[in-house]
Amino acid sequence: MRSYLCHMVQPNLLPAAAQAQTARRMGEHNRQRQWAQALAVFATLPLSSVSNAACYVEAIRAHGGLGQPARALDTFAALESSRLPLSLVSYTAAIHACATASHWPVALSLLQDARDGGLEPDTIACNAALSACERGGQWQEALLLLQEMDLSEASVRRSSLVVLVLWSSIVWPKLLPSPF
Repeated sequence: MRSYLCHMVQPNLLPAAAQAQTARRMGEHNRQRQWAQALAVFATLPLSSVSNAACYVEAIRAHGGLGQPARALDTFAALESSRLPLSLVSYTAAIHACATASHWPVALSLLQDARDGGLEPDTIACNAALSACERGGQWQEALLLLQEMDLSEASVRRSSLVVLVLWSSIVWPKLLPSPF
């Protein structure tokens, strides 16, 4: 009787374990910058049965790595629709995907959505939003975001980002020769 009960319990655990293994495989592909391979693994999962948010997060990261922010945001929307809990990690992955393509308004909106959802953005999430502002030439927005960040956290990293944002948005364009 005991072996029969164990056999009945294992099928319920296997999908979660298999999904965790899939998320780890996708994460390994992402760390090796093999984004297409990570997405190929994700494509093998029937989305209706995905119960591991990490699979979605790794797919968002892969789309971001490929410079596909729209697809990353579609995957984030699918994660939202799945009713799995959204974490700061999932928001940060989507914000980073926006940063790769200068989608600064969406990045800032996601950062605010995380706050509205009761999550406190960390330095990683804020730096991803700062990068989106920098790439979009939005130094004013970057400065506003910096003012909102907790001053005790990663001040050295933040200072270097401020210099980068200001340099690339204000100083560097003035040093370039005029096209006229």
